Amino acid sequence: MEYIHYGTCSLEARYSVGLMAAADYANVDELRHACSNFIERTLTIDTVCHILCCAENHIQFKSIKCLIPKLLDFVSEHAQEVLCLPAFQSLPQQVVRLILSRGNLKASELVKFNAALTWSRAYCKKENKKALKEVIEPLIECIAFHDIPTFYLMNEIRHLGVVPENILMNAVAYQADPTSVDVTPEFRRASSAIGILPRETNSQIMNNKREISNKNKDDRDVAKCNNKM
Repeated sequence: MEYIHYGTCSLEARYSVGLMAAADYANVDELRHACSNFIERTLTIDTVCHILCCAENHIQFKSIKCLIPKLLDFVSEHAQEVLCLPAFQSLPQQVVRLILSRGNLKASELVKFNAALTWSRAYCKKENKKALKEVIEPLIECIAFHDIPTFYLMNEIRHLGVVPENILMNAVAYQADPTSVDVTPEFRRASSAIGILPRETNSQIMNNKREISNKNKDDRDVAKCNNKM
């Protein structure tokens, strides 16, 4: 209202996203651009989580949707510090998952796992009903466990009981022989549900499927010839 009446207003980091959303709603482009520039110019490691939370609450506005990738890029660049902040625990689960799954995240896989674990514990404490293993499960597939030293996998992470045993064994197997198992994100999602299959076994399965398909085709061709005769 101050801007509408007087053409100027003061900007503060804690209100900037809400004001930007209001400017978007009212089609006040000059104010919207001013808010966007202010947020990008004043963004810090200490404020980015708060800004992300506010942005998530106003995600329905186009200007906020354009802002979020810039916020995520900032987090990626400073991930080693941001993921360790207490404020990180206040982020919604979908935002945490989006951050941890980014390929350009500048944080070790161990830092990512500890961030996921800390966030999940905070969520469990807040909800007071959810089991830790259930809460952390959607975040597990964002972690490349094969890039975490074996010592931590076996002596710390395994004892927590929140990571499926097959995923840990897959990671250790890869560290021993990178050609023995697949560690792509798609395979990690599948392996958390069905277990670990070596690459050679997967290849054999595909070959068997092709052989069955070819045999069925040959049988159909023979049947067609017999019908013609």
